[in-house]
Amino acid sequence: GNFRRPSGCAAIPLQSLKTLNTSDTTLRHVTAHCFPFAEEKDFSMLHEQVIKKTVKATDRSGTISAAMRTMQGDLPTIMEQYTNLINKNTTLVRKLGIAEVVKPGEFRNDFFLTIERGDFEKSSKSPPNMEVMVHVVKNDGKVLPAICSAANQDPQEEYRCFIIYHCASPRWQETIRLAIPVHVINDVQVRFTIHHCSSNGSYTDEKVVYLKPVLANGTTIQDDTYTLFIDSTREVLSCNTMVCSTKLTQDINLLGLLRWRMLKKSELIYALKNVLLVNGKDICLFMQDIFDALFSILDSEEELCGQLAFNAIVRIINLLLDSQYAHFRASLDVYINMHFSAALVYKKIINNIRGYLDHGSDPEVINALLYVLYSMEYLLKFVVQSRCLFARSTHTIGLPSFKENIRLTILSIASFLTNPSPLLLHNQKIALDQLGV
Repeated sequence: GNFRRPSGCAAIPLQSLKTLNTSDTTLRHVTAHCFPFAEEKDFSMLHEQVIKKTVKATDRSGTISAAMRTMQGDLPTIMEQYTNLINKNTTLVRKLGIAEVVKPGEFRNDFFLTIERGDFEKSSKSPPNMEVMVHVVKNDGKVLPAICSAANQDPQEEYRCFIIYHCASPRWQETIRLAIPVHVINDVQVRFTIHHCSSNGSYTDEKVVYLKPVLANGTTIQDDTYTLFIDSTREVLSCNTMVCSTKLTQDINLLGLLRWRMLKKSELIYALKNVLLVNGKDICLFMQDIFDALFSILDSEEELCGQLAFNAIVRIINLLLDSQYAHFRASLDVYINMHFSAALVYKKIINNIRGYLDHGSDPEVINALLYVLYSMEYLLKFVVQSRCLFARSTHTIGLPSFKENIRLTILSIASFLTNPSPLLLHNQKIALDQLGV
């Protein structure tokens, strides 16, 4: 049969590249020794043994040669500077995991699956030769071309693990990428077909288990190791998952916000109140979709939901101003200048700012006002951008109503700053700092 079998492993250390001159783009040729396995059952760990140099040098057989060149800079810069080296046929390998900073407009939707190990019953004659076939299938049974085993590979319908000869507890540790379209992921399952492979090429003892990437509540499964029990036997298959997506979330609170148009009013209120329960990293990752949703709610919903949406916007801006997320501020500016599209929302932002300033001495408003003051710079950026979008779409430059809103806002700021209430002293100082006074 056309079976995959283990062979050997080679590793090229990259530490030496760190010490190279950043302007040195010399092509460097390197050679790595290939080491065979001592026992097939340990093949999944052979690369670690090679890297740690715990394999005997006398065991090596053959070499693998490669040519490497280091280039400094981000991808667009490198592609522009090295047009003779990088073209449409160059394979771009993305990080196994979400980047530290995801720019607005950047799209990624990868579901990584690692087939780790299996534990199967031995037959009366000898241990089995187990193979696992992986398919992505829709609920109607249709197989999707969605499996990639290499960065430059077009999605395939099937993936087969290598076979370890006569091993009832194989360890594979094979990682594949599932490129499942967002619009169908709720209706698919990952199907694992497990069978014994005979020396004559036939399959016997076929068993099937499934893993659904999306839960009933609409969130994707957590990054974790899953043990899939085969039928009613004690046989199991273990796999690990990792989601790297700018569209699929594992957080139920975030999912509710992103699907806000499908919610009843009571559900929308609940979702808006729980926005700040979302993990800060996920807020940064889904920043564009979150802001798009919140500004749409602020612009289109009645006062209560609009107020909650404004509060959520303010709190998220404050989160991004925290030193922990300082590297995301550039992404926030990119969103405002290039992706923000709410041309009418400036009115609602101004009204909410004025509302907080005019009631700044109310005990229940003081703490919330503090967050508004800290986020004032970006709130005003949103106001300016929204008003510019409105002017471009309506071909108007200066509307009396907008000028009047700005005048009233300035009066609200002046009234707030001159309020003699001792409760406002701290917030007044923050306001002066934010205004650069």
